[in-house]
Amino acid sequence: MTIGIILILVALFLVNRIQGLLVGKSAEPDLRASLNELIESDSSVEHLFNTITIQFGSKVMLAAKIRMAEHLTLAQAIDQINSMESRLKQAHPEVGWCFFEPDQHD
Repeated sequence: MTIGIILILVALFLVNRIQGLLVGKSAEPDLRASLNELIESDSSVEHLFNTITIQFGSKVMLAAKIRMAEHLTLAQAIDQINSMESRLKQAHPEVGWCFFEPDQHD
């Protein structure tokens, strides 16, 4: 009977841990804060409206809604976003995917 209870407890623990990896959960608060800080520190970003992070196994997906500096042309904004994506992935190798939505309002 004791072994059965131990096996049930272990199974519940594993279900709880693995479900977040399979279904996806938000990234750790420290990682989210660091990603937000890196985005906000970019000179081409006037305002960071919000970010969403989802953990998929060992990788994290980042989606961010930002207002770019108005003086940038479309080509310059694209180059800045690509550069920012490279810096984010270099600083945090666990980031597998980055999606940016440039916008004027939240």
